[in-house]
Amino acid sequence: MQASAIKFDLKNRDGYVRCEFFKGNTDKGVIYMHGVGGGTHGPSNIYHPMADDLQKSGISSLLIDCRYDSVLEECISDILACIEYLDNQEHINRIGLIGWSFGGAVVISAAAADERVKTVVTVASQSYGTNDVSDIAPRPVLLIHGTSDKTLTYQCSVDIAKRAKEPKKLILFEGADHGISQNSKEMYDLVRSWFLENL
Repeated sequence: MQASAIKFDLKNRDGYVRCEFFKGNTDKGVIYMHGVGGGTHGPSNIYHPMADDLQKSGISSLLIDCRYDSVLEECISDILACIEYLDNQEHINRIGLIGWSFGGAVVISAAAADERVKTVVTVASQSYGTNDVSDIAPRPVLLIHGTSDKTLTYQCSVDIAKRAKEPKKLILFEGADHGISQNSKEMYDLVRSWFLENL
């Protein structure tokens, strides 16, 4: 049975970030960032099941829908506001970020700007907006991409991986699309294990 999320709107700048919060019982949490178009489903709809799963291990999850779903700087601001909320209101200060597509650049930039982020996962990330990826080290980065992605070529993640410092891991799923739908279970297990090991 899936846990129910606490839904609320978080004020930031000129509007509100729509949030779905799955509360754990530790100082660990994950923030889930969407791609262009918004939403809280994630690649191959893994975000809600992942939040439910991690909650059983005591890890909180915050699924967000940003004020402007395709404006990089505004979405980075939203993530940073969510980190502040988790720390100040929920006493969660060991935070993981996951971002899909456009959201990959958002979480990389946010992690570089805030030390409370302990690890980053990107799925089918764009490379634009990832200039600060080297600043995340020594915190670990996981990059996932499908080699048959028609939306953003897997070379985007290859490029990010080249610029990232250790510890880092690049996983390419042969023949997988933008949502890694052909390897959704492997992706899910990989991401879940990564957060359990690195938070």
